[in-house]
Amino acid sequence: MIEAYRQNKEKIMGIYRPYCCGLQFKEGVTPWAPPHYHDYIELLYCTEGHGKYLAGDESGDFSVGDLVLIDSQKVHATYALDEKKTSYICIRLDPQLLYSPTQTIFELKYILPFTLNNCKHQSLFRKEELKDTPVHDIIMRMLKESQEESYGYELAIRASLCDLFLWILRYWQSQNVHLELGASIVPEDAQILTQAIEYIEANFASNLTLSDVAKHCNMSYSGFSRLFNKYMQKRFVEYLAELRISKARQRLATTADSITDIAMQTGYTTTSYFIQQFKEYNGITPKQFRENFNMK
Repeated sequence: MIEAYRQNKEKIMGIYRPYCCGLQFKEGVTPWAPPHYHDYIELLYCTEGHGKYLAGDESGDFSVGDLVLIDSQKVHATYALDEKKTSYICIRLDPQLLYSPTQTIFELKYILPFTLNNCKHQSLFRKEELKDTPVHDIIMRMLKESQEESYGYELAIRASLCDLFLWILRYWQSQNVHLELGASIVPEDAQILTQAIEYIEANFASNLTLSDVAKHCNMSYSGFSRLFNKYMQKRFVEYLAELRISKARQRLATTADSITDIAMQTGYTTTSYFIQQFKEYNGITPKQFRENFNMK
């Protein structure tokens, strides 16, 4: 069994980054990135030389113009194989950049292939496959935005990421690729989840429990819990906490309300627990988040 370490999310001014994009290179034949894993989905676009990647039980060589796709939480490593120089553009993004608790359940099916451990799909896109597609231009545009950091570059990068993943999904569909999702969304379940998410969105600030949501959806506690975990790939309490923290970030950035008021507005009974939870999810306190946001 390969030993791997967990790589933590990167930060900007103390705030966890939802994505990062940059050019990396190695000279000579040498190990590049040792076995590791993280929450990010990772893309490697080779611009010079050639190398090798390992991702889960898959491996392959890549060269100029090839694109490697590595799923969230998958153990992976890379090696430089060119005697002179190997370089690639490395793009990492938090899956929730494409799908977040406040988006429709119907969009979840598009991100599942990149987050479910039991989903099998294409990991290596050859230069020939990418010829006459927008992939190269999209990636170079992201790199340029990341390097120049012009006003609104965060929005530009997010838009480009959505364009890139839309191309990947449509390409797979055109090639009749079966993604073998362990949890494909059937209409009946989608209807229940949509009902549940709308209810959670409307009541997240109250003392909401899984039993409340299950009752609202006319399901048993255990039945709804299984359905929710199956599709959302997380427990109800985790989903609710992420939603509350997301709402708190919005209020910290857009209002002058006190930390205590925001804690109460987003479903927390004590300010101290809110600060603890916020720091656990964001790496900084609510006060630091607000200060950093106002400095940008």
